[in-house]
Amino acid sequence: MITETTEEEEQWLYRINEQIFGPVSRHILSERLVSGKVSPEIQVARNQGEFHHISRVSIFRSVLETRNQNLEDQRRRSQRNRLIVALLILAGGCAASYHVVNEQIALLKSEEK
Repeated sequence: MITETTEEEEQWLYRINEQIFGPVSRHILSERLVSGKVSPEIQVARNQGEFHHISRVSIFRSVLETRNQNLEDQRRRSQRNRLIVALLILAGGCAASYHVVNEQIALLKSEEK
């Protein structure tokens, strides 16, 4: 486990597949993770050090948890929105059916007279 450091000038490299990006600050890398610009499957290295999977670096754990919570919140909102749209479509279909049936009833009554 890599533990947090107190260095202010700490710079991070991150590797996606075999391509290396950076150096960037911890805050910039954190923002990129939370926003989804960078996958949580990256490897990181501090100050030109050895690369490790980001989940093994303690200072990024809370960032990964925040990212996962944001994704879960988005999934729930999307699911809720799909349910609302489905209910609106169902209600519209019921209203249209009711209208058609009432027109048919009115037609039958007018034909009886």
